[in-house]
Amino acid sequence: MTHPEVDAYLADLDRWKEALTELRALVLSCGLEEHWKWRQPCYTAQGKNVLILGNFKDSCVLSFFNGSALRDPHGWLVKPGPHTQHGRFIRFTDAHTVRERADELRAYVFEAADLAARGAGGAAEGATTSARGAAGALEPSGQIAPPEELTQTFAEDEVYEAAFAALTPGRQRAYLMHFTASDTPATRQTRIDRLRPRILAGKGMTDCVCGLTKKRPGCDGSHRALGPDWKKPF
Repeated sequence: MTHPEVDAYLADLDRWKEALTELRALVLSCGLEEHWKWRQPCYTAQGKNVLILGNFKDSCVLSFFNGSALRDPHGWLVKPGPHTQHGRFIRFTDAHTVRERADELRAYVFEAADLAARGAGGAAEGATTSARGAAGALEPSGQIAPPEELTQTFAEDEVYEAAFAALTPGRQRAYLMHFTASDTPATRQTRIDRLRPRILAGKGMTDCVCGLTKKRPGCDGSHRALGPDWKKPF
């Protein structure tokens, strides 16, 4: 069953419309349920998040929440960034490739749905992964290590973890820089809690939230035209 907000999202797309429409049909043919989460088409199996369809400047993606646990015989899965532990995506730039790979892609989707429904996690046999902390959703990096408060928060809040994983690597990095800029655990936790709604909305630290900016996705100060009584939603 299709979701009306996904219908509207696809209808308004300027780029990758045909490829994303093909991906949507493929995913639905696998029996997944369609939802609208974090302003993106999201698909679940037995109530568990399986994958998201993403639209970027240079491509569109089929993004698996627990992609690190999938077998990847074709080498199609890509790790979004150095801080991502579980998420993996497959990139597309045309609808023809989706149709050409349809049978193989369904195998990925069916496996991901089965893992989600069973609550399975971790790396698939033979997959290469790095060690995960007791509650960590991110890999430590030589440049930015995720604070303990964030990994603990993700352990208790799967929705928050999934939303953060869906962000672009650049947005993830900006948040990590902000979270770790304080030496005080209480301050780090306050920042993590305060920015949760913004991250769930798929927004970066400096993204526009008023909808008036002329320099998307960044804020160009256009919200000032709304007057002193306007308050940012996040």
